[in-house]
Amino acid sequence: MCIILVLVLALVVPPVATTAGPRSPGTGPVKAALRLARELPEPSLADLLAEIATTHPDVLAARARARALAARAPRERLLPDPTLGATAFVAPPETRTGPQRFALAWTQPIPARSRRRAREATVLARARAAEALAGDVALARVLEGRRLVERIRASDEIRTLLHEDLRVLDGFEELARARYETGRGIVAAVVRLHAERSRARARILDERARRAELVAALATLAGHPVEVPPLAPRRGPVPRLPSREHLLALARRHRPILEAGRRDVAAAERLVTARTLEFRPDFSVGLSWTMVDTRGDPAGRLAPPGGNGRDILALTTAIRLPIRRERVRSRVREAIEARRGAELSLAAHERDVLGTIEEVLARLPLLVDQVSLLRDTLLPQAEQSLASWRSAWETGGADAIDLLDARRTLLEVRLGIARADLALRLALLDLEGALGVSLGDLSGGAR
Repeated sequence: MCIILVLVLALVVPPVATTAGPRSPGTGPVKAALRLARELPEPSLADLLAEIATTHPDVLAARARARALAARAPRERLLPDPTLGATAFVAPPETRTGPQRFALAWTQPIPARSRRRAREATVLARARAAEALAGDVALARVLEGRRLVERIRASDEIRTLLHEDLRVLDGFEELARARYETGRGIVAAVVRLHAERSRARARILDERARRAELVAALATLAGHPVEVPPLAPRRGPVPRLPSREHLLALARRHRPILEAGRRDVAAAERLVTARTLEFRPDFSVGLSWTMVDTRGDPAGRLAPPGGNGRDILALTTAIRLPIRRERVRSRVREAIEARRGAELSLAAHERDVLGTIEEVLARLPLLVDQVSLLRDTLLPQAEQSLASWRSAWETGGADAIDLLDARRTLLEVRLGIARADLALRLALLDLEGALGVSLGDLSGGAR
């Protein structure tokens, strides 16, 4: 009897899994965001964006969901827990070999191995999809940070231009006062220049406030206060871009959201397989032991039967018959529709990416032409116009209003160049976000 109890307990204790569990979500998809963070020339800001890519709450939450799915996968391949039942006979049934006093029954369901492996593969595919989605969340947060940095860079350039303009106005006002004191000018010119200087200082204060708002937004993104030193302007040629088809191929290879979509489709496909296998029957095995007492009745004591008081040991098996096939068909149809939804979602993501690529490629030539027109044509003309009006004003051949108009035109051209450069950099960032890869990694020269 003791041997039988030891056997039952040994069967009840679940075996230790010897196969390797699924890999936990790594940092692979997040590396795309880290590469884009390292594109900044300022090491402190590059480190800040790398920190955002790995510690932002949205990223941590997405990665936690991926780890939760990965942790669920091992149990899908394990057998269900066995059941152990016990029966104590209050009124023991009498048998030829004696009354039955106590019984133990152990049952182990054994679902088909193919079903268990299909369920595990489904969960693993979902975990990898969630992992890729975490990479896309990190990419979005890094791109948000880079846009803020580029706007801060443009704000610093605009402030520099406004300070230069203020120094020019200071020189004009000093010259106007000198002309007025010598009787060669009028007080209206001095008053007009003084008013222009006040407006210039107000614009500088407005730009300082705008920069403070951008830095505050960057601090909110990082989750702690940040200090952004004055940033130098970035100038450079636009990378030579490959064809639309090649760009879309790059996005399919590098963009985490598309990788997540493909893995969602794979998970849905494996779910269809797992649900289809439910048409197959499941088995279970069992072991039962019944303790039998010796006969105590007069006949049993006078003539004990053979096997008197011998315990009963039985092996059982059962099969689950999936006769409610409409229930299984419903689950299969549900899985097929889920797969269709995953495929449509992937197609929608690809269409969004292609739309962003098309929109950026349509804008880029216009932005490049705008920067070229401002820098190569309008800027020299505005500089020449200001020099001419200044010479004429110094010799008394022009009014202060004409000089201020020429000065304002030059300032607006310079500010237009800074804003056009910002628009160009933001468009390139949009393209990098759609591709999931830095444009600096693309082959080819510059145009």
